[in-house]
Amino acid sequence: MDDVVLTATQAISTGLVLNELLTNSLKYAFDESISNPEIKISFRLDNDSFYMIYEDNGVGCDIDAIKNKEDSYGLMLIDSMAEKVDGELKYCGKSGFRAELVCNVNNINI
Repeated sequence: MDDVVLTATQAISTGLVLNELLTNSLKYAFDESISNPEIKISFRLDNDSFYMIYEDNGVGCDIDAIKNKEDSYGLMLIDSMAEKVDGELKYCGKSGFRAELVCNVNNINI
């Protein structure tokens, strides 16, 4: 495993993204139909990119519907923190929830 050293801004922004994702999973993902709730978080360095991958096995969600809600401050915060580290976020709400934050390695101190 490669060590990755983040600047204070990168660490805070990545931490806020992770905190909001965890909060959303704990609030919305797991109902009584989920017998074995799981949250997986992984980090990896691959060629020119740093990845933070977040997954839960909850009920899933309609990402577009959430983004179109006026009071969806959580995803707005996540997106703004990703922009702060020049990152790109991809979401998938089918069969649980998955978010992938990808940052160019040139924007990270290794």
